[in-house]
Amino acid sequence: MPKGILIQIPTGSNKTYFLKKLSKKDKKIWLDGEKILKKFGIKNKMQYWYDNNNDYNEKVEKIQRIFKQILNKGFNILFSGNPLKINTDIIIIPNMNDRWDQLQRNKKNGLWIPNESLFSQELLSYEKAALITPIVINGDIPDIKTLNSFNYHFNFKNKINTILS
Repeated sequence: MPKGILIQIPTGSNKTYFLKKLSKKDKKIWLDGEKILKKFGIKNKMQYWYDNNNDYNEKVEKIQRIFKQILNKGFNILFSGNPLKINTDIIIIPNMNDRWDQLQRNKKNGLWIPNESLFSQELLSYEKAALITPIVINGDIPDIKTLNSFNYHFNFKNKINTILS
């Protein structure tokens, strides 16, 4: 069975909107990491990812285990977390000015947004992760055909590595 891929994108980058627009077929294999955690009774909090307090290590490890199980079943996950703390196949780094403007609109609509300190910490983690993550996309979430081709690429590479080892 092909393995799924984990794509991380910063908070407030239209991940949920993108996932809602998918076809029924694609919705079956592309999952929202936030919804997965909710089903396990975990609320995704930025503190888990950007606070240096070791009290969150257990929660992060649990999230990693849950995602690994789901990815091994062939599902793909889009998630907002720290790509330095969780093994990530692809990160998407949107235009941060546009993202900050979007977050401010969300705030006006009564939604939670990160404060400037968390926003800066998140930005820094994505910039550092860009140096070690296999695929980095600067800009918006690509179309679903492109995401599916990334999934194919990762699985083909894993198949070749298995044959050669």
